[in-house]
Amino acid sequence: MSQVNTYLTRYATADRKLSQLIDHSPELIIVIPSFKEPNIKDTLDSLLESYHQSSELMGKVLVIIVVNHSETYHPDELKLNLETIETIKDWKEKNSDRFLLYELLVELPRKKAGVGLARKIGMDEAVRVYEKFERDGIIVNLDADCTVSENYLISIYQHFEDHQKSPAASIHYEHRVSEQDVAILNYELHLRYFINAQRFCHLPYSYQTIGSSMAVRSKDYQRQGGMNSKKAGEDFYFIQKMLLLGNYSEINECTVFPSSRQSDRVPFGTGRAMMEFEQKNDETYSSYHPESFILLQQFIEVLPELYTSSLEEVRKEIALPVWEFLTQKEFEKALVEIKKKSTNLHVFQKHFFSWFDGFQLMKYLHFSRDTFYPNQPVEYCLKWLFTDFLHRDLPTNNLEALKLLREFDKKGEAVVPWY
Repeated sequence: MSQVNTYLTRYATADRKLSQLIDHSPELIIVIPSFKEPNIKDTLDSLLESYHQSSELMGKVLVIIVVNHSETYHPDELKLNLETIETIKDWKEKNSDRFLLYELLVELPRKKAGVGLARKIGMDEAVRVYEKFERDGIIVNLDADCTVSENYLISIYQHFEDHQKSPAASIHYEHRVSEQDVAILNYELHLRYFINAQRFCHLPYSYQTIGSSMAVRSKDYQRQGGMNSKKAGEDFYFIQKMLLLGNYSEINECTVFPSSRQSDRVPFGTGRAMMEFEQKNDETYSSYHPESFILLQQFIEVLPELYTSSLEEVRKEIALPVWEFLTQKEFEKALVEIKKKSTNLHVFQKHFFSWFDGFQLMKYLHFSRDTFYPNQPVEYCLKWLFTDFLHRDLPTNNLEALKLLREFDKKGEAVVPWY
């Protein structure tokens, strides 16, 4: 590195010296955290197939696998991780034409042990590699229980080539499901309903926040302080930061296929949802009430009027659940500050959505759920979404509904650009 790098010297995790082993700059670096992961060979096979379909990237892909456990690990956890390391080494020996692959076995401090810190370690190593060659390359996040479409690598590379101003992107995902896979089917329907309900409200941060399906430019990763070390939800927090840079994008030309297995590795997410669904022994799955989004959308429509008027003057146009939430969050004070910084409506909206961001949205939805509109079965939510947003009849079964939502999301027509 030709000069002192502020991010690496102040905010990065300890140097694992991986960059010293790399003799030329990659175009893509894939970071994979792995904990108690028995099927990582499937992930590597899938990546290799994608690599073989991407002639432009031959010799230009680096994969970093961060096999991790807590310093207070259970012996079985260490045993599984050591087996994973052996699986990776065996895979490398059998694939002489493979992409460049390095595995790190990392012991994490008890208080921070989790997927966030594991991702951060891998992504910080990716930064060191790119900085060594003075490059602003792409860092891609994947999980050790995922597979990918054949065009995965080339699609990500081409997307960032075509969208030079985009700092980061969410990648299209699809769980492998059948009509009999009730748990994962309903869970993905909930995820897609949730994002499209936000788009119905015209919220500019309505992007999927799936840790195994996101990519970022190295310089922008550093600019926003890197990955956090949260034990769960690290992807949501990370993407909220990246959205603030503007020009966040979606990669819908390729697909990540996450696992739908049960897991207790994190407090929430797909694996946890599957485990709780099984324990509940109930085929219903609930999501946020449509009315919560309808009332929020009505408030969002009032923003231009709010720019030129006081909050009290538009009070009658704000529904009670939204009004009570705003009052609880002392929005009137925030509004004064927002207006001070706003020279026109466009700037006002930008500052407003920096305040009413993804975190505030979740707080509002939980407030509305607990005080006014309890969660409803996902089928009830979907009927509203299809009728009021997609303007079509709800399919007769959930699998067909999911297929339609996937195709709709792939088109990206409902994405709301950041102000």
